[in-house]
Amino acid sequence: MRFEDLEAWKKARELVNLVYDMTEEGPLARDFGLRGQIQRAAVSIMSNLAEGCFCGFRFFTKFRNKLD
Repeated sequence: MRFEDLEAWKKARELVNLVYDMTEEGPLARDFGLRGQIQRAAVSIMSNLAEGCFCGFRFFTKFRNKLD
């Protein structure tokens, strides 16, 4: 299974797009530090899901190989 197929990853991607859109204008657009931190936090969700999917797949594969 690819992490791109996870429903949670798809929702996180939508969140990232929403966060970027919301931080491009208004008061957050002028506060570069806060804007960057919020954007990085949103991207971090996607990254953690992808990493967790990969680690989970490796664990499952090793476990399955031990059973054979």
